[in-house]
Amino acid sequence: MSLSIPRKRVILKAVIDMIKTYRHAEHVQDITPNTELKTELGLTSLDLAEIISIFENKHKMDIDIPFNSINTIDDLANGIHKAIVQKYQQINKKTLFQNAVAYRKAHPIQPKAFVYRTLTSEKGVLSKVIKTIHEKAILREPVNITIDTNLRDDLDLATLDIAEICMALESFYKINLNDILIENLRTVKDLVNTVFTRTHTEKQTLQQTVLATISNQR
Repeated sequence: MSLSIPRKRVILKAVIDMIKTYRHAEHVQDITPNTELKTELGLTSLDLAEIISIFENKHKMDIDIPFNSINTIDDLANGIHKAIVQKYQQINKKTLFQNAVAYRKAHPIQPKAFVYRTLTSEKGVLSKVIKTIHEKAILREPVNITIDTNLRDDLDLATLDIAEICMALESFYKINLNDILIENLRTVKDLVNTVFTRTHTEKQTLQQTVLATISNQR
């Protein structure tokens, strides 16, 4: 979780409220950001170091501000705010990096070529075909579909059901199955072989389109 960086006006108000508690500032009626710390308020370098140390303890960090660069309350607030911003940005950057590394270890990205080969391998096509059958076909009862399952005898699929499955596979793999005779597709293996053959005969034009489809589905 990243740290919330305090705004400059918050630091400025905190500095002014703190300065008002010093006895040197009790006689000053109107303390503004432009009020000079030493000449108008009578604060010493030790007082400034004490104020800075309070912010160091609160934010658990070292604040290194050259005293010769601090003339007004605004100078002091600016120096404190700048140091806090730099420190918090370093912490947040480190946290984001650690989170990114942890996420990538838990969710490794497979090379696109590997993803493509997996989807168009025989095993990948079989897995996609079985998934598509479950998605598109209305099966009367749960059945364990294997490569040898008969589309009609075992699954009781009609020609229209098989045609719808083919259309879904056409859309996913970007291939053309219009010239396939549905009657010749008897088993899951027939369908897998048909899709596998078409994907590899059209491999050169298919690769980029399948990868684009994968990217859109993530």
